[in-house]
Amino acid sequence: MKKRILFVDDEPYILSSIRRSIKATTSEWDLFFAESGEQALELFATESFDLVVTDARMPNMTGTDLLKALQEKGYTAEVPTIMLTGYAEDELRRSAIQSGVIEFLNKPIIPDELIQRLRNVIKLKTISDELKVKNAELKESSMQIIRRLGKAVEYRDNETGKHVIRVAQYSNVIAEAYGLDKDTVELIFLTAPMHDIGKIAIPDEILKKKEKLKPIEFEVIKSHPLVGGEVLQPLSPEELRFYVAHVPMGESILGEASTPLLKTAAIVAATHHEKWDGTGYPNGLAGNDIPIEGRIVAIADIFDALSSKRYYKPAYPDEECVTIIAGMSGSHLDPGIVECFLANKDRIIAIKNELRDPD
Repeated sequence: MKKRILFVDDEPYILSSIRRSIKATTSEWDLFFAESGEQALELFATESFDLVVTDARMPNMTGTDLLKALQEKGYTAEVPTIMLTGYAEDELRRSAIQSGVIEFLNKPIIPDELIQRLRNVIKLKTISDELKVKNAELKESSMQIIRRLGKAVEYRDNETGKHVIRVAQYSNVIAEAYGLDKDTVELIFLTAPMHDIGKIAIPDEILKKKEKLKPIEFEVIKSHPLVGGEVLQPLSPEELRFYVAHVPMGESILGEASTPLLKTAAIVAATHHEKWDGTGYPNGLAGNDIPIEGRIVAIADIFDALSSKRYYKPAYPDEECVTIIAGMSGSHLDPGIVECFLANKDRIIAIKNELRDPD
């Protein structure tokens, strides 16, 4: 698909000259023209562009004013801009750079230089677009792996694997209600399914035991947050050397520091059994020393454990679950997060009913 370029200039003869110069040399782009900033704004309302070339000095709306207006409307977040200026307009150039201009072209325009500048910027835009697609694919792959690992672990402890999906949904509601920023809410939602990844190290005879656990067996259960945190840490130098030597993967991939996704997953796995009053495990953290991610997933995990059937217990009624959680405020659970849970209990119960385990 051809890249689309919009040219903006209040002098029609300059636009005509640009059109003739480009069409006489190449047909690699689709060209659009506007004789004012206002007309350019109208075009952006219905069309998308890959590059904007605008004159700096135009009546009513300057090139800089146009760019600011486009940014305010969210039209040009990913669109590079070339500005046409005179030779001695340094102050104007500084203002234009602050508005997002990445290239300047002096008037009068030299056709060959214009076309080469267009090619350079379009090439950079194409590379940038391709990188965004690849990064999106990598992010989606990471998310899919996390979801599947979380579900695989849950199948050892729960026959449907829906527990991790519900915990993620509950955590999302609570994180939003707590007022966390959008990126943190998303990270908690995406990594909550990994909270029990450490259970891979728990023997089935303990994990699936229907009778009350012996003290020594409960100590084994309590090890799973530590295991989960370690599983999600970056590879050690020894492990990295092994993989680089034995599989065709670059050290730049395997040796990267933990991504925000994996870092959050490790925090959730390691801290979702800590308690507000410091009596939890594995590290006895208390209050705000417990990362917010762990505090949020903890309450989501507890509600799902209470409201779901387990090997050793029936599912409790919704109101009883809510009452139990309210009673944990200030001891097991962060009071502020309990308030968010209680304020959104109807939404959370609706999610539970929608994602209910089959009988």
